Amino acid sequence: MQYSPKLKRILAEIKAILDREDVAGTVVLHTEGFAEFLLKINPSYSIAKIENENIRFKANLQKDFNGNKRLLEHKLTATSNMFRLLSEVNAQLAMNLINGSEMIDEITGTEHGDTSIISQTDLDN
Repeated sequence: MQYSPKLKRILAEIKAILDREDVAGTVVLHTEGFAEFLLKINPSYSIAKIENENIRFKANLQKDFNGNKRLLEHKLTATSNMFRLLSEVNAQLAMNLINGSEMIDEITGTEHGDTSIISQTDLDN
């Protein structure tokens, strides 16, 4: 098994909360030997979505917003803000985690071997 059923279950619960509360988020979970992550960028105020593991933006003024330019501009601004804040916070977290990982690896002499990431798409196929 190349994944943790426990982490999959927990991540599904977290995704359900994010969906219910209509918020975006990034989540990384870890248990010994496994990690799972979630990037949720499609709350109602966002024009972003993930298709085939790529980020896509959908914002056609007529088709998606019935010609409502103010609503389009609002969602564009909200999406931009979402990406900026998620990026900045996650970058800071990543820098701290990388530094911590390098420090503990140096102290312990630990080598991690294959740490490849397997996506849910890979597991589903």
